[in-house]
Amino acid sequence: MRTYRCYHPDVIQPHQDLILTPEASHHLANVLRAKVGNPIEVFDLEGNAYSGELLIVAKRVSVRLNHVLTACVESPLSLHLVQAIGKHDKVDWVIQKAVELGVSEMTLLLTERTEMRIPPDQWLKKMTHWHSVLINAVEQSGRISVPLLNPPIKFKDFFAKTIDQAAFKLMLHVGTQQRLREALPERVARVIVMVGPEGGFSAAECQHAQALGYHVISLGPRVMRTETAPLAIISALQLLHGDF
Repeated sequence: MRTYRCYHPDVIQPHQDLILTPEASHHLANVLRAKVGNPIEVFDLEGNAYSGELLIVAKRVSVRLNHVLTACVESPLSLHLVQAIGKHDKVDWVIQKAVELGVSEMTLLLTERTEMRIPPDQWLKKMTHWHSVLINAVEQSGRISVPLLNPPIKFKDFFAKTIDQAAFKLMLHVGTQQRLREALPERVARVIVMVGPEGGFSAAECQHAQALGYHVISLGPRVMRTETAPLAIISALQLLHGDF
């Protein structure tokens, strides 16, 4: 019997009967055609997760939560992906796949060559959509911990706000001769990796990042799209220092 997975925005308490959100209820009842008695796992933003069964399948789905989920599916490597914003569908794709690959945090970046220009009053709507994409990816991938998704920030403002001396810092840039294996130390627990937009980072942006301790590397002689590069670097890092 299929086990459904569902995110709940409020903190979950053990051994309770929980009424799911209208969105989750609609998806379970009308899209997935779930039935009373079907097993379900519910998780929240705090990393709490419980398993149980569906009690009522109607406009508002009710579940009974009986067991704490303790299985850890999180990578030992803390990965913060700083992704330059590209076209709308590419942002969706990167968020979804980065979650599946195990990132712990994502920041959306506005660079000199960022293509997507959105008025400030529309960012909230975009962030709501992107957070929904992230939650759906967590549900699908079996993760319990919900990665942090930071709102769009300008290139230099990111450096002013993000001071993480313990993290190893990487910037991907086409044309540089240094490769990942040359830059990466033998042991690393936390990595920040920056990926540019279509057209890449500007020379000034590369110089700024280098001055603040970033290792500017390429992923080989081929040019990757802005939605391909983050998946390649995350996979490589998970293989070398994560759980691949």
